[in-house]
Amino acid sequence: MGVTVPVIAGIMPVTDLEQIKRFTLMCGASLPAGLVSQLESAGSDKERVVEIGVNHAFNQCRELLAQGAPGGRWASKCIKAVVLPTPRKPVMRLTGVFI
Repeated sequence: MGVTVPVIAGIMPVTDLEQIKRFTLMCGASLPAGLVSQLESAGSDKERVVEIGVNHAFNQCRELLAQGAPGGRWASKCIKAVVLPTPRKPVMRLTGVFI
């Protein structure tokens, strides 16, 4: 038996370093060391943490699409706060289906 339904990737951008550390401890997941280093370097600059997390998530989406994924799901409690442009963060675009 195999999987007979589509598997849709869920991408959750990191928006809070301490929160994601607790989350990964509870579920046994791990974060890439480079991402943790970048997030830690942002210190208490919450806007910078969100920027780093969103950039990483967009790169994950691009990689998934480039490797043939049919699309995915952007998993965020507050999508507007994460993806709306700011002076420091222009809108990023993906070619593919992410809902």
